[in-house]
Amino acid sequence: MLIAATFAAGLLLAQAQAQAQVQLAPATQPASAAAAPAPAAKPEKPKKPKMFCTDETPVGSVISKRVCRTPEEAEAERAASRRNADNMLEHLSTCRGSNC
Repeated sequence: MLIAATFAAGLLLAQAQAQAQVQLAPATQPASAAAAPAPAAKPEKPKKPKMFCTDETPVGSVISKRVCRTPEEAEAERAASRRNADNMLEHLSTCRGSNC
C-alpha cells in the first residue's frame, strides 16, 4: 500500500514538473529558435577498410569457408606463413640424427 502511494506521488510530481516546463518553454525560448530548430550535426562515420574475400577450404574438410581480410591482415598472414616455412626448412637442414 505504501509502495503504491509513493509511486502515485512520484507520478503526480513528474506530471506537475512536465506541465511547468511546457508553460515556461515558450516564454524562455526566442521566437527564431522556436520557429526553426537547429539542424543536428551528424557525427562523421569512420571509413570501412577495403576487404578482400576468398573461399578457403580447411585441411581435412570438403566444405569451403568464406574468409574476408583487409590487405594488411592478408600481408601479415603471408609473412607469418613465410617465416614458418623458412623456420621449418632451416630446422630440417640443420637437424641430423634421431632427435629431429
